[in-house]
Amino acid sequence: MIRNWKLAASLLTICVLAVVYEIAKLRGEKAVLEAKVTLLKEELEHNNNGATTTTTSTSTSAIDTSTKTKKANQQVNQDKRDETKTEKKDTGPFRDKLFEAIEFCTGNNYVAPWAYKTHIDRLVPSEESARNFSLQRQHFEPNNNKQPECTTVTDLLQAVRNGRRQWNEPHLNTDVTELVNPQYWEEQEVTPSRFFPDQCDIPLLSPDQMCDVLGQFSHILFLGDSLERHMYMALVSAVKNDLIRGFVQDSDQALMREKCYCDGQFSEHEHCRLYTPEMMSFHAPDKGFCSQQTTSAMVRWANYAHKDGPAEYRTIFSGIDCSQPDNQGLLLILQGGLHFEVNARNVFTHFRDHMWPHPHLVRCAAHNKLYVIWLGMSAQSPRLYDQYPQQRAESAIQFDKDMEPIWEQQQWYNVTTIHWMNFTKRAQTSDGVHYLTETNYFRAQYLLQLAQLMKQEQITFHVGN
Repeated sequence: MIRNWKLAASLLTICVLAVVYEIAKLRGEKAVLEAKVTLLKEELEHNNNGATTTTTSTSTSAIDTSTKTKKANQQVNQDKRDETKTEKKDTGPFRDKLFEAIEFCTGNNYVAPWAYKTHIDRLVPSEESARNFSLQRQHFEPNNNKQPECTTVTDLLQAVRNGRRQWNEPHLNTDVTELVNPQYWEEQEVTPSRFFPDQCDIPLLSPDQMCDVLGQFSHILFLGDSLERHMYMALVSAVKNDLIRGFVQDSDQALMREKCYCDGQFSEHEHCRLYTPEMMSFHAPDKGFCSQQTTSAMVRWANYAHKDGPAEYRTIFSGIDCSQPDNQGLLLILQGGLHFEVNARNVFTHFRDHMWPHPHLVRCAAHNKLYVIWLGMSAQSPRLYDQYPQQRAESAIQFDKDMEPIWEQQQWYNVTTIHWMNFTKRAQTSDGVHYLTETNYFRAQYLLQLAQLMKQEQITFHVGN
């Protein structure tokens, strides 16, 4: 009788654990439950073979079960430690190389001021060009705010739009109007700071993870002005995991390779802008990036946000055929405004007239393989307000507001807009307009995270009803 009761109890327990087992797989507790299920099966088999029901045998069975369970738990703990070691092994070299770059650039950071290439003397490191490196180790440390990760497009966009910068110097974190205390914001602009997304965190992508995102598209086009060019440059540096000379090392100009490094990669000195066409596009596997990837997007930046556009207007979309079954789509990242008097209507008209009629682009939209991101305006330094009054903060904010209804009025649907004002406000720049490594690196990170979420949610662009 007792034996039958124990047999029934064991069978019931196995059934319950089988249900819990499926849940536990999601929680990483699979090994523990596997061990317990195995133990109960052994006990059941033991009972079927005529195990006694004496107190002594029951106690011995309990001791054996306890010992086996303890060993199973120890094995699980060891597995977890091994997993941790594997994670550190995977991410360690990635972060170690970042920290090595930060250490080097902290003591060797020079940003040449804008100048024509004939002014080679301005490339020479000097007290004037010496700067605090915009990236620090703290940028790669976990936030202490215990926020969840952003898991939707809406969450990520709000996190960037409503986030806030914090400076290393506590007295710089007081909200002071720039017109009241110019010295205050001037100090902010040369002091390293860190941006904290609002409500949810945006996890850092390793180069391999960036490659995974690049592999989700067949083509990625950055079409914009110099601000977007710097984002493209930062993407190249990030995928290479080289923040010292990640972009300029491919230059055929010795001065560019030698003098434009660290934050200086983003200098607007002409010698730091002698790009070759090969530098402004890449297919990761062909260049040795993304060593584990067999497929990846063709990535390219084109100067597409000036009134007098280049011949690229006619050729930028060549080679794109979204009608092919294996084509994974086109990610189009648009940006402009500074060269159009910060006038939203003029910017839209320019892109519509020069871009949309292209049949390759229309075909991508027709096959639901076109993903469009619009980059909002960035914050300009107040020291340039008199020189460029149309780019003041209030004008930039109004530009973003004016752009939002234009898409729908023109029946351009699913244009995903990311707002940069809070992210770029008082960030370090080379000249009051063009940002340095920290801003461009994290903009590239956020863009890839956004692109990945858009692909998951299938937010594809289309025109008309």
